[in-house]
Amino acid sequence: MGVFAVAGLAGLWAAASVFLRGPCAFMAVVATVDVALLLRLSAFASGRARAVAGLVIVAVAIPVGLYVAAVASIGRVMGVLPHKAFALTSPEFAALWLRFNLGWMDALWVLAGLVLAWRLSR
Repeated sequence: MGVFAVAGLAGLWAAASVFLRGPCAFMAVVATVDVALLLRLSAFASGRARAVAGLVIVAVAIPVGLYVAAVASIGRVMGVLPHKAFALTSPEFAALWLRFNLGWMDALWVLAGLVLAWRLSR
């Protein structure tokens, strides 16, 4: 279930990034709410194990989502469709794009997403 949650969230994150023309770090909080809801709907027993599962899924979804958003945004600038930009963009180039486009507010969104992942997944 976690792999599907991360893949779906990465797609939504890329779409928001292309539409809003930025890294969209606020999607970390959206990812947290989505993962918490998926864990509750999957009848995962409440408690510490579900909180850890939610935190791990969100902790994987955030860097994957940021990477996909970076590649989609780079592809938009190059005039390439987002799904075709993966073959043309190296991870180093995506990291460079993120380094120049992430700020302190984005770090706060990511931190809020991680804290909420623990709290909402219980």
